[in-house]
Amino acid sequence: MRRSDKFRRDCQRTGCRKTRTNHTTAPFRKGAALLVFLTLLCALLTGCGGGGKTAGEAEQETAEDAGVTVRIGVLQIADSFPLYVAEQEGLFEKHGVDVEII
Repeated sequence: MRRSDKFRRDCQRTGCRKTRTNHTTAPFRKGAALLVFLTLLCALLTGCGGGGKTAGEAEQETAEDAGVTVRIGVLQIADSFPLYVAEQEGLFEKHGVDVEII
């Protein structure tokens, strides 16, 4: 007996009028709708939360309060050039960061 014949016979016996596609895709549609709902709920709760300091403000206050020296290990290659320029121009001190280039 083919699967479609079994489906047709079961539907005739129970009196359902749904097509085969409704039987097979209905659970998927419910699951997909639930997934979309939960994703939107998480996005809404994440976007509306907070009210505190931004990550940059909190990080700046932490570095200033603790008096931490940031040690940066670099190679003598062209990619490290901006760090040396920033150190010579005093950009780290201007922003209140104590940096030691190693």
